[in-house]
Formats: sequence, structure tokens, C-alpha cells
Amino acid sequence: MGLLSRVIPGPRRRFANEVISGLRRAGVEQTSFDEDDFSITYGDPRGGRATLFLDNSYREALADPGARLGLIQRLTATAARLNEPDLGWTDVLTMLRPALRRSGYGRSPADISLPAAVSRPALPFLREFVAVDLPDRINFVTARTIAKWGVTVDEVFAAARENLANRARWDAGASRTGATVTLTDDGSAFIAAKLLLQGWLARHAPQVGGAPVVVIPARDTMVLAARSEDDLPRLLELAEADYRASPRPLSTMAYTVDDHGFVVPLAVERDSAAWPAVHRGQTILAADEYNAQCDFLSACHEAAGIETHVGPLYVRESDDRAITSMAAWAPGEPTWLPVADYVAVTGERGAHLAVPWERFIDLVGPTPVPDLDPVRYAVNDADSGICSRLRAAAIKL
Repeated sequence: MGLLSRVIPGPRRRFANEVISGLRRAGVEQTSFDEDDFSITYGDPRGGRATLFLDNSYREALADPGARLGLIQRLTATAARLNEPDLGWTDVLTMLRPALRRSGYGRSPADISLPAAVSRPALPFLREFVAVDLPDRINFVTARTIAKWGVTVDEVFAAARENLANRARWDAGASRTGATVTLTDDGSAFIAAKLLLQGWLARHAPQVGGAPVVVIPARDTMVLAARSEDDLPRLLELAEADYRASPRPLSTMAYTVDDHGFVVPLAVERDSAAWPAVHRGQTILAADEYNAQCDFLSACHEAAGIETHVGPLYVRESDDRAITSMAAWAPGEPTWLPVADYVAVTGERGAHLAVPWERFIDLVGPTPVPDLDPVRYAVNDADSGICSRLRAAAIKL
């Protein structure tokens, strides 16, 4: 990002700033803008949390500049309706939907003051949220809201999945190109969350002519194909391009189904021709999520006066597009490390030793930090004996 783009906001950011100003005039103080998502999350003192997606309104404003003020007023009026009487459990029961989001969704540094939406792990670096699908907005459910409803978290998740299962038609938004099937929606069908339904993907293997592989580069796009290790690199390359281009990216990984009909990350043998592409997809998503988590946790640590360092995940790429992930640790510095291919350990005179992750775990014995997704490992000091063994285990990259 250049200096001017930091000082002078672009047209999308100016539109978002106008909406935020309108929200504040309407009495909504807690707001958080997500530039990648082009959305504004807002909350109120009662524990409500909702998200305004700006794409459609922004496009309408570009097409008709004279309507811009009216569009913004309608958006802010939507938020102001948070002050209406709460909807009860029976009111929302049929409106609940599961929503698949990246693990860092709603957890930027600007979100610290907002009530956290309830979520649970779904797939690596992805979590399942629950949304109330209202006609003009989506409200993500918080723990405080569930307590007011007088039900359990499990009941809320179960109801959301049941509602989606009742409307999870295969052919909604489907198009075919050769042996590949692409499903898209306008954001209202919660298409990516269909993968959470046991057996949904497996039942449709005949549509692609074999064991299915699926990529979900964006929340509104799902691409399915029969498993073929010859075709996987191209499928993942296209998924990565869509992921980078999407205003609502979701995942660069490939998925398939296990023997019980559950969706799981696709795994291939290390000597497979598809392994570099599969590993690349896993690493790109891991880096994005770990580094978003790093920003959030670092802000939390700074606010609380905690000196533990939260380490980013570094990625190095070779000319053939193969990538390797790296965490970094200086012995003696308390650090929360992300899982990586290698750990760069600061050695004598500042040199870095690249130690394979599995050997690092064996030698140092870091402990998982509780309640983090994705998981991190806490490391502190290391005696001279461990340092010498790390030097012996280091490899040249």
C-alpha cells in the first residue's frame, strides 16, 4: 500500500466512512470495518452483533450517484433497528443458518470492544458461526443472545444446520463445465455451509463422476470435480486466483469426504505430483489466518500489558511456485508460535537455524496455548543443551 493510499482513502473506503458516520449519528458507537470483506460489523450494549455488507449498495451508488445519500440512510436505518424489541427463540428458530467463515472472522484489532459471535471449529482455519437470516441483514449470534433465548449453544447450532438441510438443493446456482460443477449464490443461500452437512457432498459424487474434490475460494462459490491428482494442481491454481480476487475470500485448500460422509481436508502422499499444489493451498490459508490472529492477539496483549510475543507465519516461495512456511523464535523470548514447516531459531551472532517442525517439537517441547484457533505453541527459554541439539537438527534450505 502506497503512502497516498494510506493518507487519502479510496472510493470504497470513503463510502464505508460515510456509512460509519451515519451509524454513529444513529447512535451506533461500536463499529468495525473489514476492508477485505467490504463490510461493517456493529454492536450495541445489549450484546447484539450484526454485519452490513456494502458491495451491493456501493455498486448502486456508482450506477446512480444521486441515490448515494438515500442508500446510506437506508443502511444506517437498518442498524438503528437494533434498538427494536429483541426477537425471541421461537421468532428466530426458522431463520437460523450456519455460516462458514475463516477462523479470524470478526477478530481484527478494531473488534476488541465488540461482543464475540459464537462459533466452533469446522475445518482447519475455518469456523462455523450461526446467523439470523433477516430480510435486510444478517445478525451473528452471540453468547449473550443465546442466554436471553434460554436455550443451549448446541441447540442453536443444531437448529441452524437443520434449517439449511431443508433447503440444501443440489442444483441451486449450479453450472457445469466439462467434468467440473460450479455452485454460486447471491450470498443468501449460505452455500459454503452446505459442506457442514454430513453426507451432502458424498451424495452428489455422481454429479462429478467419481469421488468428489471441492474448493471454496469464496463464500459464494464452490467448485466440485472428481478426484484426479493430474487435475488437482490446475483446480487449486484457479481456486487461489479466485480467492485472491474475491471481496469475500474463504479458502485456498481442497477438500474431500471421509468414509463417514464428513468433509475433510484433501491429503495426498508426499511423492504425489499433486503434493506441492495441495501443500501450497494449505500454507496460503494458514499464513493468512495465523497472521490475522497475530494482529488480533498482539493488540490484545498490548492492551493488557502482556509481553509475550505473538509470532507471524512467514512464507517463502520458489520459482516453481512451491512454498515453505516458517515460524521464528529467539531463545529466551516468550513466544506463541504458529505451526509451520520449519522454525527459524536465532543462534550465535544472530544466525538463523532452520529446524523442521517435528524435530523442534521433540527437542523443545512447547505447550499448546489453550482456546486458540488456529492452535499456537508457547515457548520460553532453552538451556544450552537444547540449543546445541537444535543446531545439530538444523537443515539448509
